[in-house]
Amino acid sequence: MTMIKAIIFDMDGTLVDSIPFHKDAWLLFLKKHGIILAPEELDLNQINNL
Repeated sequence: MTMIKAIIFDMDGTLVDSIPFHKDAWLLFLKKHGIILAPEELDLNQINNL
């Protein structure tokens, strides 16, 4: 059995810029619920504060 030697943990944006993926996911979710927004209209800071 192989022992785990290390674990990498990414705090959104530290190692990988994941904001574009979050934005795309929110836009898809909103579209499926009848809300159409342009990408520049989506403010992720507002969503995170809900």
